[in-house]
Amino acid sequence: LILSVGTKYNNAQNWWQFTCIETVPTGPPPVTLPPPGQLPTQPQSKAQELINAIGLTSFSISADCGGSFHARQNIQDIASNKLPAVCSPFCSCVVGGSSGNTTVSSDLLDGLTQLSKRGIRFTVTSLTTGRHSNSSSHYSGHGVDIVLDNNNPVVWIEARTFLVSLGGAAVCENRSGGAVASCSPIPSSVDHIHWTR
Repeated sequence: LILSVGTKYNNAQNWWQFTCIETVPTGPPPVTLPPPGQLPTQPQSKAQELINAIGLTSFSISADCGGSFHARQNIQDIASNKLPAVCSPFCSCVVGGSSGNTTVSSDLLDGLTQLSKRGIRFTVTSLTTGRHSNSSSHYSGHGVDIVLDNNNPVVWIEARTFLVSLGGAAVCENRSGGAVASCSPIPSSVDHIHWTR
């Protein structure tokens, strides 16, 4: 009877004795985390690629929350293998954010580099700092605000469309963060493009 049900061992003479012959899976290899306050290599290299592509002066030093809580300091920290400061709507700014390990998404940094390679020039005005809504993607490292160097709405629409093609959502916004579908007029209505990735 034991042999007829497809058992993998021939122990019919001693049917009451069982021997495990199946290998126990060992699981995935352990994840090695970087030392506290440091980043995995990819965001660091993507940050440096973006700096190389658009130049450090293309990151704003305007700080809603004062001090060095601005886009330029964010990108310099990431490129230096450090966690960036992450602010809140109330300008409580902490390195790595409340979780202690928030950084800017590698996909977001790479997308901005790709946008620059299309010949569209822009300034990064906000990464993880500044005043935004409570649930803003900026505070999780998945949001960026950029201002194009060209005031032509056609170029803004091209940039927005390209960012959307990379994934996530990109919208032209006014100073209050409200969406402006037409991406015009610039700069009286449209202030920046917000991209969540």
